[in-house]
Amino acid sequence: MRDFLDQLDKAGDLAHVRREVSTKHEVAAVAGKLDGRPLLFENIRETKGYRVVAGVCGDRTTLARAIGVDRRKLFEKIIGSIERPKPFRVVGRLPARKW
Repeated sequence: MRDFLDQLDKAGDLAHVRREVSTKHEVAAVAGKLDGRPLLFENIRETKGYRVVAGVCGDRTTLARAIGVDRRKLFEKIIGSIERPKPFRVVGRLPARKW
């Protein structure tokens, strides 16, 4: 997820919301007004030090970028993943990285 957010940010496709917002109503309201655009809320009132991301799957183009597939092949990729899921693997505790 961090790599994808970096990619969106470098392309100018990630909007940053730096003002303090509440997760109770404001995050959803702002995300709704921006109609699925990827957003990074950097100042969450209820959880200082945490951020919230929204809209990373807000449209087919962004979803296709997130999973690394051409937009025209998105449906095929999703159906294939449902029909032939890859086994998951458990990884140990990962080090935190500041994004």
